[in-house]
Amino acid sequence: MRRFLVPVLMSAGSITSVAALDSIPGLTGLSVTLDAIGYASQEFDVGYRSEDWSSGIRYELNVITRMESGRVQPSGGFYLFYEDRDWKGQMFQGTQERAQYECWGFGLQGGATLHLIEPGKALGLALVPYARGGLGFQDLEAQDVVIDGDRYDLSADSGRLELAAGVDLRLTVARRLEVVFGGGVDYWSGADVAVYAGTGGGGVAVGSNNTFTGTDAWVRFGLGLSF
Repeated sequence: MRRFLVPVLMSAGSITSVAALDSIPGLTGLSVTLDAIGYASQEFDVGYRSEDWSSGIRYELNVITRMESGRVQPSGGFYLFYEDRDWKGQMFQGTQERAQYECWGFGLQGGATLHLIEPGKALGLALVPYARGGLGFQDLEAQDVVIDGDRYDLSADSGRLELAAGVDLRLTVARRLEVVFGGGVDYWSGADVAVYAGTGGGGVAVGSNNTFTGTDAWVRFGLGLSF
């Protein structure tokens, strides 16, 4: 429930403000979409280990505004996101390495809308290249991670910065319904990962690592409304 509450509330707020679009100078359009993102590749590095996540999914609320008129329009907006990932590593002395990761956050994005069909038609098709940057709040819990032949637990509960670039293909039907197909890459960097002695150490803190980063290549599908 938590992962969907904020996007739903923001969607409602965005839609109720549509009536005010005409009062904003230069603003010619607004798109609000809910997107599901899957990963073609997803890697993370905690300094001691570099691995691929075993599974992961991300949900986004995207609000994009279009400025000016014509076949090429500057565009920009904001996004909210929630990520859920898991990792299953090697077996060691009968126990498997594992980790659970959640992150939610927000960011700004900017780019251009390149209309492949003349704007204003009942059916619209556009390419939207963009760059974005955001701030997230992450929660990592890893158990029985093997480091130098011993087992440790890892934990991170801190901020995260992300930078990304991508391109969307946006199909608009009847000037209102919008379907999004897209892809892109991102890099993110988080704060400290605390290291605790594993099962035999009773959870005693033994150090921390200043590196917690990741890179992703992803695809997404979304549905929404265009105004």
